[in-house]
Amino acid sequence: MVKLLYSPRTSDTCFFRLLNIFNINSNPLIEHFTIKKTIFSIFSGMGEDCDSDSSVELVEEVAGGSQEDSNAEGDAQTSEASSDDDDSSDSSDEDDGDDKQDNSNAGEQEDDDDDIVRAFKNAQQVRRDKPPDIHTSELVADISFHPEKDLIAAASFDGDIFLYEYSTEKCELKETVEAHTKECRCVEFSEDGDLLYSASKDKSIMVTDVASSKLKWFNDDAHEEPVYTLKVIDENRFATGDDNGTVKLWDLRQKDAILSLKESEETITDMVTNESRRFLVFSSVEGMITTIDLHSRKLHVQSELYECELSSLALVKQDRKLVVGSSKGTYYFFDWGSFGYHSDEFPGPKNPINCMKSITQNIVVTAHADGVLRATHLFPHKQLGIVGTHPSSTVESMDVSGDGELIATCGFSQVIHFWNIKYFDGLVVSERERNDKKVLKHNLPSSNVRNAGDFFQDMA
Repeated sequence: MVKLLYSPRTSDTCFFRLLNIFNINSNPLIEHFTIKKTIFSIFSGMGEDCDSDSSVELVEEVAGGSQEDSNAEGDAQTSEASSDDDDSSDSSDEDDGDDKQDNSNAGEQEDDDDDIVRAFKNAQQVRRDKPPDIHTSELVADISFHPEKDLIAAASFDGDIFLYEYSTEKCELKETVEAHTKECRCVEFSEDGDLLYSASKDKSIMVTDVASSKLKWFNDDAHEEPVYTLKVIDENRFATGDDNGTVKLWDLRQKDAILSLKESEETITDMVTNESRRFLVFSSVEGMITTIDLHSRKLHVQSELYECELSSLALVKQDRKLVVGSSKGTYYFFDWGSFGYHSDEFPGPKNPINCMKSITQNIVVTAHADGVLRATHLFPHKQLGIVGTHPSSTVESMDVSGDGELIATCGFSQVIHFWNIKYFDGLVVSERERNDKKVLKHNLPSSNVRNAGDFFQDMA
């Protein structure tokens, strides 16, 4: 069996030749459009070592059913028929032998075709472990999974919030909440999923009852500048940060903020707290992290100034380690409670980190400005590969489902993508394993892109 090398530069003409080689148009087992997409998704990651013509030649060799072979077989059959007409002395035994040989060849050809069809059908089934993409009516700025139900909220540029129910078969719009007059920049469910928090470029904050879609709490002039980030702390408290570096602490039982703090001159990019709810840590474009003591409602400590934007925060190692993503692509590690200066760092791809989420106690997934989602194992530090790639936009928001099996992502576009990450369960990385730059280009199962040589293992 010959391995296929596919070039992304392959033209549409070449692509349709592939369809003809595999006889897709006339195959009743598989829908034409579906198998066309499957061929593209499988072949798109299998190397760039050949041009389109050589790719097709290899496919023809693998398929064993090129048009030339079909024509040759037809010519042979015509010649045989003519010979039978001219020579009536051929015995019936010879005819029977020829028929058996023809049937044998046809059987072998059918077996080869069955192997190819089976491999494509298996590849299709891999795609059914996650919901289909959601196509929204407006641009999406932020997303949030419900902690218990198969429900996801999407904050739109026109101020509305869309609530979708999802499954592996379909995604359905269940509710549209008309929340804000301008871009809804952040949305987050409460821990029990009963409330939906949102904040907007129009400087307002809104809390909505999920079951009834009715307003529960509202402040139409919460900040002097547009709100950029929001973090739910517990059943009553939450925090917000704006474009001018101001952070406010709120209590649903009161109308006004219970704390307002301005220790930065730039946008507040992310916020995090742990189960103890003692500290609230937030990062900024200015290049520092700042910590508030939630018990005393005072500034706790501010870190050294870094020569890059600090964009995202995540907790690992049973909340003992704080991971900070940066515009350099570097990960900085802080011991929880010691936020003045990092205790360790790990250089990632030299591409800005836009957002980051913890998947396990040792694995984070980062979304980068190039639209690529990358997985990294921490303690020991090791790059794991590519979780997925946004086809046409950078990743601006990411969230993990309540059961930890799905990631959803969006850019400033009208599409929400899903990625199944269940394969991270139980993953163990040895300290002896070295980091290899090739791993940065390794496609993980959720990427739906095969690594070179993987596809035809299904036919072995």
